[in-house]
Amino acid sequence: MVLRWYGVLWFLSFLAAYFIIEYMFRRENRPNEKVTDGILLVFIGTLIGARLGQVIFYDPIHYIIHPIEIFMIWDGGMASHGGIVGMTIALWLFSKKNPDFRLLWLAERTAIVFLPGACLIRLANLINSELVGVPTSVPWAFVFTAVDQVPRHPVVLYEAIFYGLLFLAVFAIYRKKLDFRPGFYIGLIFSIAFSFRFLVEFLKYSDSSLSARIGISNTQLLNLPFIGIGIWMWLISGKRNFFKKILSL
Repeated sequence: MVLRWYGVLWFLSFLAAYFIIEYMFRRENRPNEKVTDGILLVFIGTLIGARLGQVIFYDPIHYIIHPIEIFMIWDGGMASHGGIVGMTIALWLFSKKNPDFRLLWLAERTAIVFLPGACLIRLANLINSELVGVPTSVPWAFVFTAVDQVPRHPVVLYEAIFYGLLFLAVFAIYRKKLDFRPGFYIGLIFSIAFSFRFLVEFLKYSDSSLSARIGISNTQLLNLPFIGIGIWMWLISGKRNFFKKILSL
């Protein structure tokens, strides 16, 4: 059942991405026949990157000792940071094969459609009782019976709601066709989404030695480069009247 739910929501995330990307291509007069090729390549790149990210970032010693388990994705272990790296490589390959599509143009649209996928994956984590929060007495606390009988913060639900709301906000900006320079959407999404994820990790249960030593988790450290990329991309997008345009929506 665990694998089924996770797999279903992974599939739904890419199905949602397909329809949103198809809408974007039609809206911007791009050839729709390229959507299927692009989504398939991104799916493969994300899957490989997410699995390798888990192997490299979280438990490399274990996988060096048990290399065959690298291929056992049905046992869990997918790192979103690695997935983004794999997704970026897939987009680069697609842009090389299709020179009419610039990598940055593809990456910005993909960043937008990544958000509903992130929302769905976090719902899968919730159903599977994964990435549970620290104990709490708040009224909306969840008891993850697969873990223990302790009321905990439903951290992945917080993330799912946040990513869903962020997608609605960013997609509304996109539909308004505001004249933002390249880099704006990546800057906006990366700086906000990964900053939120950095902060919400403080409510997530962690037994890592890194957390014990320096007070932040491995995941929080991995968020920092993405926050930095987001801020940098936002700054170089160079729209000084950004806040004026947002307030006029």
